[in-house]
Amino acid sequence: MAGVDAGALEAEALRGEDKVKYEVNEQSYERDGLSKLFPNRLQLLSVLGGQEGVLEELDVDAAQGIDEAELEARGLRWGFNATHIAKRSFVHFMLSAANDFTLIMLIITAFLSLSLGVSISEFAADTGGAGYVEGTSILIAVTIIIIFTAINENYKDHQFAELAAALQNEEVTVLRASSLDIQQVPANDLVVGDIVHVFRGAVVPADGLLLGDPCKMNELEVTGEADDVRKSYSHDPFIMRGSHVAEGRVVMVVVAVGDSTYLARKRARDARRSVDEHTSLQNKLANLGKQVGKLGLAIAVVLVSVLSAKYLITRVVKGDSIDNEAIERMTEYILTGLTLTVVSVPEGLPFSVTLAIAFSIIRMVGEHNMVRNLSSVETMGRCSEVVIDLTGAVTVNHMILDQGYIAGKQFAIADYQDYDFSSLARPWGQLSLEPDEDAMADSVLGLLQHSLFLNSRAAIIAPDIDILAEDDDDLIVGADGVTRKYYGNETEISLLKFGTALSSKFGTYEELRHAYHGHTVATFPFDPVAKWSAVLLRLDAPLSSAFRTGRPSLFSDSRSSDSYGHASLRGDERYRLYVKGAAELLLGFCTRIVDENGEVVNIVPFQHKLRKMIKAWTHAGRRVLTLAYKDIGFRPPPDVADADVTEMVCLGIVGISDSLLPSVRGEIRAAQQAGVMVRLVTGESLPRAITLARKISIYNPEYHLAMDSFEYNKMTNDELKSMVPTLTILARATPDDKLRIISQLQSDFGAVVAVTGGDLADRRSLIAADVGFAMGVSGSGVAREAADIVLLSDDFGSIVNTIRWGRNVFSSIRKFLQFQFTCNVVTVLITIIGSVTNSRGEPPISPVGLLWVNLIMDTFAAIALASDSPSPDLLRKTKPVSSSENVVTRVMMMHIFGQAAYQLLMLLLVLFIGPAFFTVERYRRKHFTLVFNAHVMMTLFNFFNVRSVFQQQNVVSGLGRNYYFWAVLLFSGAVQGAIVTIGGSWTKTEPLGPLQWASCLVLGAGTLLVGAFLRTIPTRGILLESKDIHDSPKDRAEKSALPFG
Repeated sequence: MAGVDAGALEAEALRGEDKVKYEVNEQSYERDGLSKLFPNRLQLLSVLGGQEGVLEELDVDAAQGIDEAELEARGLRWGFNATHIAKRSFVHFMLSAANDFTLIMLIITAFLSLSLGVSISEFAADTGGAGYVEGTSILIAVTIIIIFTAINENYKDHQFAELAAALQNEEVTVLRASSLDIQQVPANDLVVGDIVHVFRGAVVPADGLLLGDPCKMNELEVTGEADDVRKSYSHDPFIMRGSHVAEGRVVMVVVAVGDSTYLARKRARDARRSVDEHTSLQNKLANLGKQVGKLGLAIAVVLVSVLSAKYLITRVVKGDSIDNEAIERMTEYILTGLTLTVVSVPEGLPFSVTLAIAFSIIRMVGEHNMVRNLSSVETMGRCSEVVIDLTGAVTVNHMILDQGYIAGKQFAIADYQDYDFSSLARPWGQLSLEPDEDAMADSVLGLLQHSLFLNSRAAIIAPDIDILAEDDDDLIVGADGVTRKYYGNETEISLLKFGTALSSKFGTYEELRHAYHGHTVATFPFDPVAKWSAVLLRLDAPLSSAFRTGRPSLFSDSRSSDSYGHASLRGDERYRLYVKGAAELLLGFCTRIVDENGEVVNIVPFQHKLRKMIKAWTHAGRRVLTLAYKDIGFRPPPDVADADVTEMVCLGIVGISDSLLPSVRGEIRAAQQAGVMVRLVTGESLPRAITLARKISIYNPEYHLAMDSFEYNKMTNDELKSMVPTLTILARATPDDKLRIISQLQSDFGAVVAVTGGDLADRRSLIAADVGFAMGVSGSGVAREAADIVLLSDDFGSIVNTIRWGRNVFSSIRKFLQFQFTCNVVTVLITIIGSVTNSRGEPPISPVGLLWVNLIMDTFAAIALASDSPSPDLLRKTKPVSSSENVVTRVMMMHIFGQAAYQLLMLLLVLFIGPAFFTVERYRRKHFTLVFNAHVMMTLFNFFNVRSVFQQQNVVSGLGRNYYFWAVLLFSGAVQGAIVTIGGSWTKTEPLGPLQWASCLVLGAGTLLVGAFLRTIPTRGILLESKDIHDSPKDRAEKSALPFG
């Protein structure tokens, strides 16, 4: 509700802005004053003098940016761009751990025991004059449990905070006076006054005022409104951190950073989403824990009742009254019952999930995965479908334009270093569409350079010199000797590289971009449905006198005015639309083509040859684009929103190759063998998709279906239902197509779907999928913000690693459950039997001892078992975990009851036969110390047994890498030795002799023999569910009627 109230107040403030009298003073341009501009206080901006007034007061030249020498001073005055990540204190975690009903009752009872022990002389005499020992020991043990729980929670919180901080500090593009061009800097280095460029699909890193052309922003993350908002210099120039560029490009001056931004202030006001939000597995285990806890509570109540009744009846029979001694004895029974309840309640279950996921996330960073959503790791353990695109996850994403047909000339480039580009540039430069005019303007080379350099969202800019690598293929040294770097989409970069290779000097790119700065009428970003992008330019730039001749359009039907009422052209006006996009689709909109003589002729005679080349190149795995243009015979309206791409002139087609990742075939095969279906949903052409899918073993025409978007959208969901199980390729897919297939897999087939994405168009799919993977290298900021996991290496192998870690979470939890339930059963039963069979009703394990056992089987077991790395054969031996599948399997039950039977039998022998064998007094402290020590030894040795989840005999495999396991084991053994040896009255123990210690160790080692025997029992078809973990992936595919391989 806090967020709603804050939003209402903000809206009320904005509605009443026209009634506010703003005054400009020395505070207006300070940190708090500038931040008041947002979200949309236009009147305040007007009072401050608009963008010009703000720039003047901030001492910023919009054409040059600020000087790097000013960064420190600006940061001290207005702050730095690092938002505060709230961290909870250690005290918070201690209070949270202590907020448990059973622990609270135990603390209350311990204080009662403490007060009775101090005040009652009989009890004080019985404990050697230290009546406070019992209660104090319980309080110390409870405090230790709380501290260890808080340490673990604090460590987890610290790790997640570090990951969140790393996600904040992405590279952004800025203009600074000390460099010759725009450059890349970390987002945290931004200061007030920086001139920032934010490209389509990127997330805005700070609050700023728009200085450039109009654009459209999506402010969903900031305001909650899903519709795009049009921003312009005069009407709504407020660009807020967290929003993303939906259309166009943002050039803005930063006026608020870090915690002063509107988004940071809004989050501080709003009620934050709890970081303790539980995953589905945690909820399932919490429910299981409640059921076990209720059973434990009932047993404890029965035990206390039986012991109390037995004691009171005995006293009545003897004629004794209910005195202080009776009250103290009853208190001891209550303490035992409460402690038994603490032991029986598996409060460590949800914590073990969190810990397993935390360990997974930390180690996944080293495997090039950045986890943004905690529950996504667990969800990947249940993942049964992965929907991928070609770029990034499957291919190297290093694209090269190596085939082309331009102006009637076909060419192939084997190596950019050795190829003679002058053999292309020279004749194209000499082919003028009108030879009597300036060749740079309308020569084939000129048209091509305009198309490649101006219709592009990529750029060549000066990067931070510290991040340059000598072997970086994206570096280029200009004529001025300055090293620059290509930035942007890899397809766009490949076109830029081809264009600069054709240029006689690098300056052509710079001259064209500077000459046409301010001449862009409209940009049309890549449309994922139409499959093209375009730019509309006013062609009176100073590079070419030909642009000022007033020649008519190249179209034969050009006119000075149009039937739609657009204004007619003046003599020096020309407008041209440059378009590039999917070859076969865009070619259908072209009516003419530039031939080998530089003449614009009818395209019909060329169509067969062009389509033949397109087919050959796509079958070879290339992305094929058509480059086209169209002269506009009228003055476009200032708010032009759509481009007419009909009746265009085809300049040519180009083929762009991108190699498959060397390991991708094996990684996809590993996913398939793990029972995961991999589907290709891509915007690429169907021939290219099929070619590459066959290479990576996704598509086999004998078993699988492949179709394009047109065919897919002709079918209803009911018609598709029978096809989806075998549909592995959907080509020329739109964002809506991807959403549809994800939704159908989830609703009709109950699949857990992971999807990859890297662009603005993938945002909805990333959110709709159960787990969204964003490309960390080639993806946009919007995709990374929407994703659950960021692939830092854009590699399908990282997805497979995530599946492996997700399955490992379930494996770790099952180890933990098997260990804890075994220990639980034995502890509860030996406590009941031992208490009932001795005349004093004293449990064989004291309350402090029980709390120590509880610490071992909850906190320490979670650390030791949740920290195990995935075994090499984990994927091969497991399947996607069904949401309805029991967490505790029949094999686990066999081991739990088998081990519990052995351990309980041994403890009963020590309890009933031990006094004679070890020559100790029955039911006295040394006798009970033997029972307690034997129980703990068998519990510690059982750590090894539960590591075998696939009935394998090797229970130490991989332990050399798990230092946490050995640390827990050695620490627990050392503390147990100290408790037995020096615990005394505090722990109700006495030191044991060498023979007694050796006997306890032998009993502990016996659990290994029992475990080895249980692992020899045949399980297939007898003890396992029908969905057997030993089924081969092919068996599972046949069971689900899905084709395998």
